[in-house]
Amino acid sequence: MNDDFLNAILDNPIKAIAKFYATCLNESERAMAYVNDELHLTNEQATEQQIGFADRTLGKQIPQRRIKRGREVRDVLVAAGLYKAKRALE
Repeated sequence: MNDDFLNAILDNPIKAIAKFYATCLNESERAMAYVNDELHLTNEQATEQQIGFADRTLGKQIPQRRIKRGREVRDVLVAAGLYKAKRALE
């Protein structure tokens, strides 16, 4: 868990999560192949257009809800519409 990442979420959740998912796209060969083959975009174009890949790993990057910091971050994500409150899913 990275304090800079958590602070970025609290400051600007949409920007922070878009950046996180863009990183996930670059780390996934399969997702990047889809972007290249089906969307006909280069890696550079995908980065420019801030395309990301939601691989359901966001929850692992933030503390659990039972921890105060985790509760704060998750509540901000729920309020921004980026996380479902009931089951805490991306």
